[in-house]
Amino acid sequence: MLFFLSGATGLVYELLWVRVLYQTFGSTLQSVTTVVAAYMGGLGIGAWLLGCRADRALRPAALYGWLEIAIGAFGGISPFALALVHRLYIGWASGFHLSGGASVALRFGLAALILLVPTTLMGGTLPVLTRAFTGADRNELQRSLGLLYGLNTLGAVMGTALAGLFLIEHVGIRASLWATAAVNVGLGVGALSLAQPLVVGSPTREAPPAGGPPAAAGLLRSVALVLLAATAFASLLDEIAWTRVLAMIVGGSTYAFTLVLLVFLLGIGIGSRVVARGRLPPARTAAYAALAQAVTAAGASVLFVVFRALPRYIIAIFQVPTLDATERLLAMGGVVGGVVLVPAIGMGMTFPLLTELVAPPDTARGADVGGAYALNTLGSIAGAVLTGFVLVVTLGTDVTLRVGVGINVVAALVLVWLAARGVPEGSAEHGALQFRVLTAAGLAMLAFVTALAAPHWSTRLIDLGPSIYARAPMNARMVTEFLAHRGSRQLMYAEGWNATVSVWDGITGRTLK
Repeated sequence: MLFFLSGATGLVYELLWVRVLYQTFGSTLQSVTTVVAAYMGGLGIGAWLLGCRADRALRPAALYGWLEIAIGAFGGISPFALALVHRLYIGWASGFHLSGGASVALRFGLAALILLVPTTLMGGTLPVLTRAFTGADRNELQRSLGLLYGLNTLGAVMGTALAGLFLIEHVGIRASLWATAAVNVGLGVGALSLAQPLVVGSPTREAPPAGGPPAAAGLLRSVALVLLAATAFASLLDEIAWTRVLAMIVGGSTYAFTLVLLVFLLGIGIGSRVVARGRLPPARTAAYAALAQAVTAAGASVLFVVFRALPRYIIAIFQVPTLDATERLLAMGGVVGGVVLVPAIGMGMTFPLLTELVAPPDTARGADVGGAYALNTLGSIAGAVLTGFVLVVTLGTDVTLRVGVGINVVAALVLVWLAARGVPEGSAEHGALQFRVLTAAGLAMLAFVTALAAPHWSTRLIDLGPSIYARAPMNARMVTEFLAHRGSRQLMYAEGWNATVSVWDGITGRTLK
């Protein structure tokens, strides 16, 4: 329960701090990306540094408690720190007439200044608490990590809903920050009261068979390290591209963004909880990781098939006069859930499984969890930066999402090959792996074919804007004409860093969207 609430407070802080920093720096892509990179960078640094510190702590749960208290202390003073950053940015940017790269560097530096301390503390909570739960029992690592990561992410779902749908509008940012800080202090005090000394040197129960020679195990660990970053890259690529394209369909309001983030986190939390189980031989763990990536790829590829039906669904929602704003939002949440939930579940399964593969076979260490989390965060930062600045602008959202599916397919097939490598046909291990390996390979290839063969989205269809332009009552003929853009033609369509722009030529002349 403590770590569930910790996840909720973490997302409340993120959304509130980011909201205030956007007001200072602007909400352009450059500003958004620099703030998110600084935030996630702190999480990665904290996981790496404090994961090592957890291995030397006699009472890791007490260390976790002090981390929560420190987070709460910073949360309490953060309104004043944010106000200081605002004055510094306005003074320096205007005084030195900064623009271009210098302006971006200043924004990143100030964002890092305000966010580095609390996010470093937040990043350390997962490896520290995992160490407290597992002790030296290596066989409990995957179970504890999956459980804690899942609970924390499900708590983040609650924090997202609270901040995005209630706190900002009805409570205010400053009061919300102070209330959240009080919750963190309470969590810390609770953890300190429950903390027990770690049993140092407790024997690890007999480990499962390695499932292959040392060279094969070493190769599997090396590949898993690479995939920790690569799969996180693909996850952030998907999240950003989904948000971009779904905003064109369900609208670009704060509520629409909150819906995407909420369903994304819900899927990750469910996926992590699914794999919170005891230790398996490495080959079977690799097969499960392959299946997780295949589920991600297959789920993400569904959008290419159903995209043409989404505008008609949104129009249908607005044609029901009895629905109020909340009910319409929930109905549109069905679109977001259909697109995001299944691949997000696969993403949530992936991190605990890959961490299990990279950890040493004989001991459970906070350093290994922290290192895996740091690598995962590094891949996420790269995914956010490259997707926002390069891929969407040069390739478009459609092709960018297909690239993400390709990364998931490659990861799944590589893990399938490593899981089946060297396993004698007809052996007990072969029987245990066969269904998972064949299912993962089949789903991955289905996703690959779908992403490769599905027709590319019509820019005319993307540009409909049904949540904006289809709110009035319409009969069947009017819906058909609206979907066909009857009486107008698209002259230009371009996806830029901060917006998607199109030019239309119609009966009344040319219009800009």
